[in-house]
Amino acid sequence: MLATGRGVVRLKSDMFDVTFVNVLYVPGLQCNFISVARAVNSGYIVKFRENTATILNKHGGTILSANKVSDMFINEQNKNTLFFARKSEEEAMKWHSRYGHQDFASIRELINKQMVRGLQVSVPKDICCALCMTNKCTQKPYCNAGSRAKDVLGIVHTDVCGLMRNLSIGGAKYLLTFIDDKTRATYLYIS
Repeated sequence: MLATGRGVVRLKSDMFDVTFVNVLYVPGLQCNFISVARAVNSGYIVKFRENTATILNKHGGTILSANKVSDMFINEQNKNTLFFARKSEEEAMKWHSRYGHQDFASIRELINKQMVRGLQVSVPKDICCALCMTNKCTQKPYCNAGSRAKDVLGIVHTDVCGLMRNLSIGGAKYLLTFIDDKTRATYLYIS
């Protein structure tokens, strides 16, 4: 599997603030790996004892621990603070999606004012939704090019729309438009 990106990952909560540098992004992986060398290069302390590996912060506080299982150190997710940070983000994203991609400030308000019974989620401050960022992105209007076609049918703008999910009364599945740039005459064909 190939890495498609490299960067800095910062995990922050009330209990910890962890930054890993030179992190590789490998979309095909189904789990996360933490390199001992990368953890040490990022300023963390890694200790191995018998069947346990522990990553400590600069002050000696445990960030992550893993148990040895068949020559690999595997962390038990429910025993690590990092997992809880990830879990709260996943829960927040789940509710964000359930509420039709409602903004996170509104979801925090629902939680704080106890407007939804049973909604007990921690919404991180720096959480963002990639889907919202791409689909709710606005664009400034195009500037006027200042030139129009000099002759009728000199420039014709066209667009096709379809395959429509619902057929028209006549059974059409597509719309085709032609707009003359000089006269703005518009022709619509339904097929």
